[in-house]
Amino acid sequence: MNEQSESQFEIVVVGGAHRDTICRTSAPATPGASNPGTSSQRIGGGGFNAALSMSALGGIVHVVGARGGDTAGNEVAVAIARAGMIDAGVVWLDRRTPSYTAVLDCDGELIVGVADMGLYDLLTARALSRKHFRDLAAKADALLVDANLPESGLRHLAALADGRPIAAIGVSPAKAPRLGGILPFLSVAFLSKAEASALLDSLETEAHGRDGALTDVGALAGGLAAVGLKAAVITDGPHDAAILDGGGVYRQSPPAVSPVDVTGAGDTLAGVAFHAILSGESLLSAVQRGQAAAALRITAPASFPPHDFETQIAALVGQMPQPRRIT
Repeated sequence: MNEQSESQFEIVVVGGAHRDTICRTSAPATPGASNPGTSSQRIGGGGFNAALSMSALGGIVHVVGARGGDTAGNEVAVAIARAGMIDAGVVWLDRRTPSYTAVLDCDGELIVGVADMGLYDLLTARALSRKHFRDLAAKADALLVDANLPESGLRHLAALADGRPIAAIGVSPAKAPRLGGILPFLSVAFLSKAEASALLDSLETEAHGRDGALTDVGALAGGLAAVGLKAAVITDGPHDAAILDGGGVYRQSPPAVSPVDVTGAGDTLAGVAFHAILSGESLLSAVQRGQAAAALRITAPASFPPHDFETQIAALVGQMPQPRRIT
């Protein structure tokens, strides 16, 4: 069993939980050609990946996703149960379970990802208004959502949070703009640099303009503050992350590691950081823990999370520099 923290929180996670297919070239990729390589499958998705980490740290996690009545859907249910989480997903027996296919280069970096996620669009406010979900949200200590959900579903969940902590994961540049309508309600948002830029572009703010001009994570954090977001983490792969916290913007360097597979890194960071926040840690400290967990994820995805997850996180955090305030 995984080590557990003394603090247990009941968290409802609403978002992606589906089968991932990971393809990796065995040599530098040649565009427009057949590339030798390998492929494997596992259960992933923004919500699932974040929930997996929170459960490993002792959280009581309910996973609300959308799946079909197919083999992949059954695999999702098994993976949720195996991780000690509680399955609260919606099943459409006549539909196909969403899927994600990632093509990585030989260094583990993403070349392209293809997301077949149409079923999540059915997680609307109406679908999430069933008494079962209202009761689940009412007794939870916190909610975590991802942008696989349609805007009506996100707005409904923000209202259900009713002042309790609620975090959001951007998922992709194509979907991050869906968070625009709930920014003032969020306790914290977790975004990649590309997702933050797409979100700001969609809001057409004076701070950002319409041409995607902001490319620095620190400037993007400032832009998010200008549109009403209280706290945010903007990642940039192996480079410094920007942290918006209490009106200030900070930079935090992640651990230097050699990635095997970057899939799920940002989701893992979000889950661990949000769990730390619920445990009473500052956002700056929580992000360090999240970055350490993400480093463990991308270096050993097949055995994640490790049985000594908490210990390994603490060891990596001890090697990390302190955050630096930039504004």
